[in-house]
Formats: sequence, C-alpha cells, structure tokens
Amino acid sequence: METSSKRIIFFIKYTPFVLNILFFIIIVQVVLYNINKNYKNEIALLSQTYFEENKNRIKYEVEKVYSILEEKKISSEDRLKKELKSRVYEAHSLATNIYKHEITPHNNSIHQKEHVFQTIKNALGGIIYNNGRGYFFIDDEKGTKLLQPLNKQLEGQNLSAYKDITGYKFVQKIIETINNKSESFDTYYWYKNDKDDKPFRKISFYKYFEPYNCIIGTGEYIDDFVDIEKEEFLNNLKMFSSSKKSYFFVIDYKNEKVYLNEEFSYDKNEIYSLNIGLINRIVEETKKGNSFIEYTPKIKEENTLNNLKISYVKDFSQWGWIIGTGFYINDLNEQLEQKKEFLLEKKEYMLKEFFFICAVMLLLTLLFSLYLSKLLTEKFTKYKNSLREKEKYLMQQSKMAAMGEMLSNIAHQWRQPLSVIRSIATGMKMQNDMNMLDKNSFDKNMELLNVSTEYLSQTIEDFRNFLKPNESKSFITYKLLEEKIDKILNLTLKNYDIKLTLDLSEELYLEEVDNILLQAMINIINNSKDAFLANEFSYKKYINIEIYEKDEKIIIQIADNAGGISEEIMDRIFEPYFTTKHQSVGTGIGLYIVREIVTKYLKGRVFVENSDMYIEAEGYQGVLFRIELPKKGE
Repeated sequence: METSSKRIIFFIKYTPFVLNILFFIIIVQVVLYNINKNYKNEIALLSQTYFEENKNRIKYEVEKVYSILEEKKISSEDRLKKELKSRVYEAHSLATNIYKHEITPHNNSIHQKEHVFQTIKNALGGIIYNNGRGYFFIDDEKGTKLLQPLNKQLEGQNLSAYKDITGYKFVQKIIETINNKSESFDTYYWYKNDKDDKPFRKISFYKYFEPYNCIIGTGEYIDDFVDIEKEEFLNNLKMFSSSKKSYFFVIDYKNEKVYLNEEFSYDKNEIYSLNIGLINRIVEETKKGNSFIEYTPKIKEENTLNNLKISYVKDFSQWGWIIGTGFYINDLNEQLEQKKEFLLEKKEYMLKEFFFICAVMLLLTLLFSLYLSKLLTEKFTKYKNSLREKEKYLMQQSKMAAMGEMLSNIAHQWRQPLSVIRSIATGMKMQNDMNMLDKNSFDKNMELLNVSTEYLSQTIEDFRNFLKPNESKSFITYKLLEEKIDKILNLTLKNYDIKLTLDLSEELYLEEVDNILLQAMINIINNSKDAFLANEFSYKKYINIEIYEKDEKIIIQIADNAGGISEEIMDRIFEPYFTTKHQSVGTGIGLYIVREIVTKYLKGRVFVENSDMYIEAEGYQGVLFRIELPKKGE
C-alpha cells in the first residue's frame, strides 16, 4: 500500500509538467493543421459562396425589376384613366371659362350660343397631345358627333348605332352619361385608322357639359399607352443597376430589338445582328423555364471576347420582353483573388498571434502546475489518511450491524433449547419432591440436558467463527457456504415467513478472506428481508441464491420477489449512507460495504437490476444482485 501511495504522489508531482508540454505540442499540431485546413476550406467555400452569392444577387435584381414591371402592368389602366380624366377636366374647365366670358348676360340667343360653341370647338379642337394621337371630342344627347378634330367627316353624323367588334354600342354610354348629367369611363374596341385590319382596345372618359347638353371626352388606345410606359421604363433602365459594372438588358423578341443600359459607343442594333443566334437561344431557354444561362457575348464582328458570362433572365410575356442581368467570370475571379490575399494575410496573422499566446500560456500553466502539484500532494496525503480511518469505521459499522443481526438470531435459536432445559429442570424437581425420580428418568433427563447444552455451545461457536478475524485466505465449498448461511440467517427468515432457496454446486470452490464473501451475501439478503418487512405482501416471499461457473468466472446471483427498486434511485444504492429506510432500521452502509468487499477485496464486480421471479408459473417483480468473481482455482 505504501509503495502504491509513493507512486501516486510521484505521479501527482511530475505528471502535470509532462502533460502540459504534451498538451501544448498536441495543441500546436492540431491548431496548425486546422488553420491550414480551414484556409483551404475557406478558399474552396469562398469560390462556391462567391459564385452563389453573385447568382443570388443577379436573380434578386431581375426579380425586383420584374416585380416593378408587373406592378406597372397591373396599374397601367388606372394611370391611363387618371390621365384621361385629368385631361377632360382641363378641357371642361377651358370650355366653361370660354362660355362664361363669351356669353352676354340677358342676351342668350341661339345665334350667340352657336358662336360661343364654335369658339369652344376651335379651342378644344386645336389641342392635340401624345404625339398627335390624343384629342378631345364632343357628342350630343342623340349620339351626334359635334367635334372630331382628326376625322372631320364624322362631324354632324349620328353614331348612336355604332358597334365595336364584340357588338357593344359604345355611343349609348355617351347618351346615358348626358341623360344622367354625370361623368363615366368606357372601354371598347375600335380602329386607329382606316388601314387597320383589326380593332384595338380603347379607354375613354366623358364629362357632361351642361350649357350645351353634351359631353366632352377623350380616349387612348391601351397599347399606345403601354408603348409610352415601355419607353419610360427603358429610359430609366440604368437606375435599376446595383453597381457601375452591372447592367440590365431587355430583349424585345416581338420587335427583334435589344436594349442595354450600358453607355457603350457601339450600335445596339449591331449587337442584335452579331448575337442573333445567342439571343434566339436565350429566348428559347427562357421560355422553357431555364433562368440561369451561360454564354460568351460577341461585341464586334472581328472580336469575340473569351469571357464567359452568366445571366439570370425572366420572360415578361405580357410585353414580349425578356429581362436579364449577369456577371462575367473574369470579373468574379479578380474579386476572388483579392479575397484570397486577404485570407492569406489573416492566416499569417493568426499563426503569429497563436504562437505568442501559446508561449505565454505554457509558462503560466507550468507555474500553475508546480503549485497545483504541491497542493495535490498535500491533499492526497490527507485524503489517504482520512480514507483509511473512514474504511475502518465503515467496516466496523458493518460488523456491528452484523453482530446485532446475529445476536437476534442467537436469541431465536436459543429459545427452544432453553425451554427444553427449563422443562427438564422443573420436571425433575417435581419428581424429586414427589419421590418419583428414579435412576432411568434421571439418566434420560441428564442426556436431554447434555444435548441441549451442546446445541447452545455449537451455536455460539458458529457465530464466533463468523466474527473471528482471519487474515489468511481459505477455500470453502458451496455446501459449507450453504450451511453457514442457514445457521446465521435461515431461522430469522423463517420467522418472517421468508423462504430461502439455494441452487449450489458441491464440486466448485470459492476463495474468501475473513468471511468477507459471506458478509457481503448476508448484507444483500438482509436488504431483501428489510424490503419484505417494509411492505405488506400477501403472496409467498422468496429469496433465491444461485452460484455457478461461466466463462472462467464464478457467478453469484441473489434474487427476491420483494417488488424491486425504483429506477430513480437505482444508480445510488451503492453510495455510502444512502438509504430509503427509517433511521432506526437502516444505516445506508450495507450495500456500500458489499461493493467495497466485491471490488477491492475479491477483485470482482457487482451489478443490480430489477427482474421478474416466477413461482409456480406466477410472475413477481423483484431485484437481482449479480456478483462476478474471478476463478482462483481449487
């Protein structure tokens, strides 16, 4: 034991130094490996991430522009209506002002009203807007066209029977508005000029003009208004770019045009002619649902750039457009090289910082190890001494508990012999008093007294042998072990209606010191007995001991049907002073002593688990203790 303690102290003193140095050597190697590995991983991840980030960027930008177009398309009719209404209100205000200033009070003659009306017609007829497409017209309550500046031959004609391509009589809406003295929008299909072979959708707005019981109105073909919106959008295309290097392009595949927001000097129509095959491929791929397209654009006839480009495109089919933007791989590689240089500088800085920290930490930890070694040595010495005292105390407590149990068993076993001795003595006295004590009776009674006293003496010897210290090793047969258990415990168990069964082999031997194996088994059996006493069981109570050999080990199994152990405390039952019993019944060291005996003295292992015990085909829950001991030989 002393040699072992010296080794432990030596280990405590010098191990921290060795471990610190080894630890820092390992840490340095691991960190260097991880720094290099992380650098390579960051480079690989950077390339992949940077590529994906740029793809996500151009996708986001195109989706943002696409959403603007969708919103513009959805709200285009509302904006057109707002514009038409505003223009009619301006024309109506102009006509009202002319009427108020031209009409002479108290002389509201027909001739004068016609003159003023002609002035109004001249004024409104001269207002042409939207590059010659927009004009004002006037219709009366019968559907007669009073003003049509772009088609004079319609003036004076009644158009109330006119229908559009769907059969809708759109002039009736004008008549209805006049009758209601209100204002209204109307939508119908009509021809822009005599050369058109198909009508176009048109929106008009009418406002009632009370002095002449007519309406003043204007209208616009929706596709003409959309063309204005398209031109406005294309003029502002550059404002959607996120940087100077990026740009948007629009492919108008209906009109075979390409629009760019780049400020290059070349002709954009030339771009279409040079890349017509590429543009057709982009159109086809986009309509198939492919969004990301790789290609090499061609700028001039004699020059094909060896610069791969990746673009994100989306089809805005309502206008026959494909909107897209992209990035060049060469530009991406330049940015990656800059990032790689930054990562390399970061790596070198981390290495310098790491080696400095390691040097400082190594010095500090070595100093701390010196102090810790000294402190641990002192603590270990104190702990070793206190542990010895504690083990002696616990073993003494276990012995005293066993002695108490044995004294109780002695009392049970002596009760019957003492009763016999008392009966014999009382009987002999009565026979002597009555002069009935003859020699045969006397000899017979003396023989009974001798047998009884011999039984008492043997009982004392059995318990004395159990408690007698014996440092030498001895081998006992399973049969002898059975006899010892029977003499020490069986009578007590019978008093509590607990049946002890043993399944042992007479041919195998067990090695024990100072009856410690017997003590461990008795502690386990007493634990089962206490479990039975703590609960009221109506069924038969059993404790079974089974000993056998398996895989060069001696297996001892002690099982009961006392209900088992709660899983919540299963891991704690071998702790010292842990008990679920009342303090007057249990000390909490019985099972702790079992583990100490099996592991330290007998070099074995002990396990516990809840298990079912079957008695006459009936299953009962209980606990199973399993002791595994190395086979020492015979």
